[in-house]
Amino acid sequence: MRVNRGDTPEFALALAIAHKKPHDPKVPQPLCKDRPDEFVDYEYGSVPTEAEARALCEGDGTDEDPGCPLLDICRKSAAYSRPDWGVQGGIVYEHGRQYWWVRKLGHAA
Repeated sequence: MRVNRGDTPEFALALAIAHKKPHDPKVPQPLCKDRPDEFVDYEYGSVPTEAEARALCEGDGTDEDPGCPLLDICRKSAAYSRPDWGVQGGIVYEHGRQYWWVRKLGHAA
């Protein structure tokens, strides 16, 4: 049985500060805040593609969609904690594995 190790200390601190000061323009807020339907509440049969997952977090680099300011530490935290489900750091996870990587290897149903 796989044990979820939780977020890295850096990511946990960034999230704690963001939650404590949600209206402070100097405090970076995660893009996934208040958008659980796009990041974790999707149906099993409608898992986001690799491009959709990346776009959720990375944006397109424009002023209108600059991407998540916590992307790098979120991605590192996800690689460390291996979330059970959802998009984290622009990567889809399922059962603690990177969903599309496992599919490419032929291990997913």
